[in-house]
Amino acid sequence: MNFELVISGLCIIAMKTSTGEDRPEQPSQVDIICPSAPFHCARLSYLPKGIIAQVQPELVVDESGKRIASLDLSRQILEISFSSNPRDQFAVRLGSSDLQQPPPDDVLNFIPTLNELGFDGFVMPQDGDLPIGAVARITLPPGEILAADIVLDPDSGKVVLWDFPEKATTHALANHVIYRATGVGDLAISNADGPILEASGNVPIWMSVSNDDCNVPLDFNDPVEALKDLIHLRSVAMPRGPFKTPVIHKDQRTGRPICNQVIHSYGG
Repeated sequence: MNFELVISGLCIIAMKTSTGEDRPEQPSQVDIICPSAPFHCARLSYLPKGIIAQVQPELVVDESGKRIASLDLSRQILEISFSSNPRDQFAVRLGSSDLQQPPPDDVLNFIPTLNELGFDGFVMPQDGDLPIGAVARITLPPGEILAADIVLDPDSGKVVLWDFPEKATTHALANHVIYRATGVGDLAISNADGPILEASGNVPIWMSVSNDDCNVPLDFNDPVEALKDLIHLRSVAMPRGPFKTPVIHKDQRTGRPICNQVIHSYGG
C-alpha cells in the first residue's frame, strides 16, 4: 500500500529531535498538532471507498459529484499505524539554505518555524495526551515528510516572497506539508479505544488533515497580503512579544487559500 496524507491549514508539525535543529532531517517522532483558533475546524477527509470505519463522518460532495468523508477531529487524539513498514525512521526533505529562489518545491525549508515567527516552543505531553491549547493530535509512523504548493503570483506565475519581520528574513512559502509512506502494510487509524478507520490491500490511500475556516469567508477570493491566521499559534505557544505578522514582499499579489503550517522541533 502507498499512503499519502496532505496537511493543510493551521497545523503544527511537531518533531522530536536530539540535534537541536529547527528543521531536523531525521526526527525520532512526528505529530500533527491542530491549535485551537476562532472559527476554525479540524477535519480528517478521505474517500470512503475501501475504508472500514467505526465512526460516521460527515458526507460532503465535491464539484464532480464525488463523495468525500469529513471527520470532525475536535478533541481527537489519533495514531496512524501500518501492519508493516519498510522504514524505521523519518526522512525530512530539506534543500538549499538560500530560500530566496526555491529549488524543487518539495523541501521543508519553505515551512516557517515557531522560532522564526517569534514564538517559544511548547511542552509536548506524553503519547496519548493533547498539548494545552490544542484541539487535535495525530501521531505518525516513520515515513517521508515534504512540502508542496509553493505560493505563486497568479498573474506572472512567479514565486511570491514573504517578509518575516521577527527574524528579518525573506523567503518563499509552501502551502501544504505532505506525509508519505510507500510499500506499507494494512492501515489503521486508532484512538485510545482502538481502530476507527482501517484499510487493506495493495491500493493507494489518500487522506488530508486540515485546520481551516469552518465556513467559506466572504473575502475568500481577495488577495492575501499578510499571514494573519498565524497569530492563533499563541493558543499553544508563548509569543516572545507582540506578534509580527509576516507580509507579502514589496509589490506582489497572491490569492487564496493561504493558511499555513508551522514546524516545532523539541528535544528528547
